[in-house]
Amino acid sequence: MNHANSQTCRFYFTVSAAFLTVLMYWPGTGDFARAEEKFAGPQIKVRLQVLNPEGEPIEGATIRPNGLRTRVERSSHHGWVKSRHGELPLVKTDENGIAEVFCPKFVYEKIETGQITWLVDHEDYIIFREDRSVDDAPAKIILQYGRRIVIGAVHAKSGDAITENLHASLGGGGFAFNEWNLTNSGMLMSRAVDKNRRMMRVFQSPPDGPVLFSAPIDLEKYGDKSGALIRKVKLQAGTRIEGMIDKSVPRPVMNGTVSVTVVEGVELKIWESRDSWSDWTKIHADGSFVFDSLPRGGVVQMIAVCEGYVSALPTEDEIKGVGFDTVSLDAVSTFVYPQVAELKGDRITPTIKMDSTSACRVTVLDPDGKPLAGAMVMMFPNQYWFGRGSQIVGSGSSVRATLMLNAEQRKLMSEWDLDNWHQLQELRVYSPGGNRYSVKTNAAGIAEIKTVPGGPKDKPKSGSVYVQHDDYEQPADGFGGLRRRTSVKLTRGKTTEITIKMEKKGTNVLGE
Repeated sequence: MNHANSQTCRFYFTVSAAFLTVLMYWPGTGDFARAEEKFAGPQIKVRLQVLNPEGEPIEGATIRPNGLRTRVERSSHHGWVKSRHGELPLVKTDENGIAEVFCPKFVYEKIETGQITWLVDHEDYIIFREDRSVDDAPAKIILQYGRRIVIGAVHAKSGDAITENLHASLGGGGFAFNEWNLTNSGMLMSRAVDKNRRMMRVFQSPPDGPVLFSAPIDLEKYGDKSGALIRKVKLQAGTRIEGMIDKSVPRPVMNGTVSVTVVEGVELKIWESRDSWSDWTKIHADGSFVFDSLPRGGVVQMIAVCEGYVSALPTEDEIKGVGFDTVSLDAVSTFVYPQVAELKGDRITPTIKMDSTSACRVTVLDPDGKPLAGAMVMMFPNQYWFGRGSQIVGSGSSVRATLMLNAEQRKLMSEWDLDNWHQLQELRVYSPGGNRYSVKTNAAGIAEIKTVPGGPKDKPKSGSVYVQHDDYEQPADGFGGLRRRTSVKLTRGKTTEITIKMEKKGTNVLGE
């Protein structure tokens, strides 16, 4: 992952939290012009053709870029940043299944775009999300047929029909706004979805009171059928968590959050077909935290972060004890790993073990060696969810908060821009946990970033510092001169001090 720009960096790591639940939004109708005039900087025209499994063109499929990869580092994945890449285009295919999309020639500086991750959507087919080379002419995309699912739900205790605020999540993709539609009769109907996505959970998120969940539903018995009708699915309140972070953290606890993701307690290798749920909450001053309702029978992964402390490494016995038997833990890894617990019964009371963290004090100088005020100093320590990827420590997303968004707020989910990201944090869709790792320098050119995960004295953890300024840029370091960063070593309970001397913008352009 390349971190050449603060907006790209912030977007990549924080939006990863969203992908835990794959939150997507597609406008219904609107301006589908190619809109090449909206792009800032050099562009390339990418031509795509969308076909069905029989090789016939699909008209009216909507196409949108979902990420960019560079030619020189194909493993990188960068978000679309409006200030650099222009407006995010949305295009429809013509009668020949063809669409032309104008995309940025450079991902950042002079580093060229090599692949684009495309989201392609048509109601009669499975949503497509894969990479295609910008050199393909055209890039061919084959949409696959799927299965439609119809669901009716009832309250587990009363047997009363549930016909409002009804939703479902399907393994291998999580919750998506446009996968389900609640009909006038109160039945939940899916769009075409992949038949290999076996595990499903139905839930109701009322305005007040706990979320109601079904037990996991295995769709394997429907085999290759194109339709599934499931009646009277029973919903009940989930397991309540009344947790605590351990006593190693002094009270009052400051600026703390707990993020969770819930999966079925099965082998890691088949998690991609399983259902998941995510949420986050604040830690109270006394160290307590509460989640009203999480899916019963699953395994909750919990990552806590507060001022000066972060979740400690779980033991292998703890991980294996909940059924995760393919996990390898690394005590000196740059990742923060979650604590785990089984969601059994009405209530559980876990305690999250914590470790002290490190800090990094950065002095930023201009090319003449004078203190540089107002420079943004950033670090991106990562947390890792077993089987679910990573993002900045403290990041979390809430499925329930997302369900409460109105149409205009949901549209923010599709607009990859930092201002929108902060708006969604205010709406509690995303936690503010990762914000602590971006600090501006003061008049003395100093910024101190705290609560950075560190290692023991004999095995400090590695980290990287990134600096952005309107007039100056950080010298390139490492990775073949492709990244502007400075490496640091971080030890628990200690403050690492470094000095970064900036250079005038344009002195050395990456990729030029």
